[in-house]
Amino acid sequence: ARCAATLTDAVDVVTTLYLLRLRHQLSYVRRREPFQVMAEETVTLAVKGRSQPEWLSGDAVSALLECTPSGNLAPEAVQREIRAALEFLHVQPQRLEDLARERAAVLLADHERVREAARDVGQYSVSPCLPVDVMGIYVLLPDAL
Repeated sequence: ARCAATLTDAVDVVTTLYLLRLRHQLSYVRRREPFQVMAEETVTLAVKGRSQPEWLSGDAVSALLECTPSGNLAPEAVQREIRAALEFLHVQPQRLEDLARERAAVLLADHERVREAARDVGQYSVSPCLPVDVMGIYVLLPDAL
């Protein structure tokens, strides 16, 4: 996984971005013939704070992806922050599983909508492939520290 920790004026408390790879298995039956296809997507999950975490979404996450670092940390501080971010995520396994299930439901709805528009009939299901892959961890610290 790729990891980084940096100072920025874009946050006022420690904020962590988790780059996740979600994999889904799409199963369908058409004309009594079963098929399976894998689908992947990347999602960025962001959390503000650690003791009383606030999960961020939408435009707030997009803005954080565009923030500019304002300073560097000592290598020991980077390691400490990445370790803390990993530990935080390990005590939140349900959050990742819930996200994977939510995204699988969205994929199924999208797939059904396309198939309906094409007047294609069949039975479809989508299931998340767990565990979720953590591809990157990026810790943003307020530069006022």
